[in-house]
Amino acid sequence: MDVLREQLADAVVGHGHPDLPMVAAQALARGLDSPALREVAGLGRADPALEPFTAALAELGLAWPTEGEAHLAAARRVCAGLLAGEPDGARAARAAETVYDPPCRVASLGEGDHGRLPFLHLFHDWDADRGAGVEPAPERGRAVAARFRELARELLERTG
Repeated sequence: MDVLREQLADAVVGHGHPDLPMVAAQALARGLDSPALREVAGLGRADPALEPFTAALAELGLAWPTEGEAHLAAARRVCAGLLAGEPDGARAARAAETVYDPPCRVASLGEGDHGRLPFLHLFHDWDADRGAGVEPAPERGRAVAARFRELARELLERTG
């Protein structure tokens, strides 16, 4: 069910328009089942699938995520992905920008930023150095990466 939730979140935030019949077929292959899900899985790519897919979600006890929920899910994936590796300063700064950017667009929806403002500050600090034509020192890169890991852990704990 987690993969299905990720696909829904990606569709809402614009990281792709899912092939709903394929998404339904994959959900069936992972053990999810409902009459409407089977119906959608049997549709062709050109067939209208949004309405039956939404019905399938309801049968599974799911719904399309709100924009804020979808952006938070995407931010959580970015954080978890970078925590799984050893990012350098530039990669951590780009990830920090990605984590923060969506709340700017959904703040007016009243869903809040879930404490992501420090990610924006981290990105701007890094970007200010680069914008001034100064290549950040290796220590600075390590500090940015360490701060990103700290912020990412906090976000994951707070929103888990």
